[in-house]
Amino acid sequence: MGGNLNGNYTLANYWGGWWGLERSFSSLAVGGTRGGPAITSPGGWNGWGGIETDDRKDIRGSVGGWFFIQDENDSWANISIRPTSNVDFSIGPDLFRQFDSWQYLQTDEILGTEHYTFGELSQTTLSMTFRGNVTFTPDLSLQLYAEPFVSTGDYVGYKEVTNSGAARFDDQFDVFGLDRIIDDQGEIFIDLDRDGSGDIELGNPDFTFLSFRSNVVLRWEYKLGSTIFFVWQHNRSDDNHNNRFRAGKSFGEIFEAPAENRLVVKINYWLSL
Repeated sequence: MGGNLNGNYTLANYWGGWWGLERSFSSLAVGGTRGGPAITSPGGWNGWGGIETDDRKDIRGSVGGWFFIQDENDSWANISIRPTSNVDFSIGPDLFRQFDSWQYLQTDEILGTEHYTFGELSQTTLSMTFRGNVTFTPDLSLQLYAEPFVSTGDYVGYKEVTNSGAARFDDQFDVFGLDRIIDDQGEIFIDLDRDGSGDIELGNPDFTFLSFRSNVVLRWEYKLGSTIFFVWQHNRSDDNHNNRFRAGKSFGEIFEAPAENRLVVKINYWLSL
């Protein structure tokens, strides 16, 4: 159940923008416990909006944002540069900040009872998208794409579902206090009966994921309707249990991750009948 309003506008100078507002109501999350009982997900408000400059200009830009009342927000900007008619570049950073109070972690069966453990996740994600296109001749062009990506998650609390049928969202959970959380050098255990030993082993759920993806495509139409594509793909990825977000250092660590390179050649030949 929900609804939204959306709008956009263009000014006389060809600047423009967009906006939207949405209301969602609480509902049953059938897959919230990954196969267990359905739980009630909270409703909320979210909205979005942005502005963009005249896209006829050599340098064009846009900036926008998005928010959700559960302390989530997403903002991004995009700058496009067209120095000449045959060259076009764009840069688009994207920042996402989220606090998720009911991130599913795992299900454990203890003495015949299922325990559905959730975490309170504080997550920050930053990515940067680069795109470029250079047209040398009508038959020869070069396309570039690159995206470094960093996402860090820090679990600041833990809880389990104890009353999935409760009408209020918070009444569905039993929040574990410090007397039931055992932190053994980053490894997390839940002591359900407070006897000093861990009953649920969560490991270290904190994470940092690093990624870099890139493509370089050279397109040559060597004959009318017939084309050769030379493609170089360069990718890197890594992950660890570090929960501290550091944009500059993390972006640097991406290029220390193992690399994968692929060279692909694709040939099309037009058969005229």
